[in-house]
Amino acid sequence: MRTRQSPRRLPNTATSRRKTGNQPGYQGGPPPAQPPGYQAGPQPDVLAGPESWQSQPPRRSRSWDSGSSADTFEEAIGEAVLGAATKAIGRVIGRKMRQAYNERIAPAMAARQEAALNERAAIAQRHPDLRACLRDQVVFLVGGTRVLPLASAVTVRTVEQSDALVAQLRG
Repeated sequence: MRTRQSPRRLPNTATSRRKTGNQPGYQGGPPPAQPPGYQAGPQPDVLAGPESWQSQPPRRSRSWDSGSSADTFEEAIGEAVLGAATKAIGRVIGRKMRQAYNERIAPAMAARQEAALNERAAIAQRHPDLRACLRDQVVFLVGGTRVLPLASAVTVRTVEQSDALVAQLRG
């Protein structure tokens, strides 16, 4: 059986260092010598030489936000006009596409969905005993003994196809 021992208290090293002024790894004295070839402070010929960055004229910054790379005022105006024209053309094309979608594509899709829903309703009315088990992934007839994989029933889209499926189940 183990006896419970109280935890040992270690001296607080941060407070003991503060009291004595000693830090581990510090021997005191002058700072370490600098590596050979290194001189403290800037070199006079680096900042004042003819190739220094201070003697070169500042580079002209370009406006990257607008994507403009025009060198003259006339080119800048031309680019602004072309940019505005491009936006206007884009809006017109977008408006025409939206109009075509709303007038042609959306009604055609809605009609197709409505037809598919009506076909499913007709299949359900014609074969009310046709069921599917999603857990087992099979289709079957109520009271029947045969099953078919659900994958074969997923492709059924018409009443005639459902008649063939039911004929296989009745076998």
